[in-house]
Amino acid sequence: MFNIHHDVHGHHTFFSFFSFSLFHILVSILVLLLAPSSSHGAVLIAHRGDPSFAPGASLGSYAAALAQGARHIECDLVLSSDLRLLLAHSLDLRVATNVLAVLPDRAETQHRFVSGSLPDVHGAVLASNVTLAEARSVVRRRAAVRDGRRDQSLNDVFPMLALDDFLEYVAERSAAL
Repeated sequence: MFNIHHDVHGHHTFFSFFSFSLFHILVSILVLLLAPSSSHGAVLIAHRGDPSFAPGASLGSYAAALAQGARHIECDLVLSSDLRLLLAHSLDLRVATNVLAVLPDRAETQHRFVSGSLPDVHGAVLASNVTLAEARSVVRRRAAVRDGRRDQSLNDVFPMLALDDFLEYVAERSAAL
């Protein structure tokens, strides 16, 4: 399903976005078809949780989405250098984390193509160049918007998650019900 390529340093740099996107679309359709609907016939699926409350892809945003009635949470996944799945919306961890403050030496120094959504990685800190242990030292941040309407007070509160962390959270929530 995934085609993993290596750069000159042996880091995993790319897995086929076409295959991944197609897989993602098929899973989303399957979830919609099989998901139980509410009494109004609507299915509430939270993409990255509730990023209006806390940084997306954090336990805070997932908890907020569930508290507001979401019955399903859709997570974006990227692959770390030690082949662990991390919850992140972008291959470039600068987008919504403090990764440059924690791992400044991981920023890409060359210009090269990775995917259509990340055509030039110069300056990027790719998930594929970070281990799971290193990713857990990174905290989530909300992307600032030009109009300043996104509350930044929960920046640096929630650590970056691996898929295992998320599944453990879901198991704990399910056991509590």
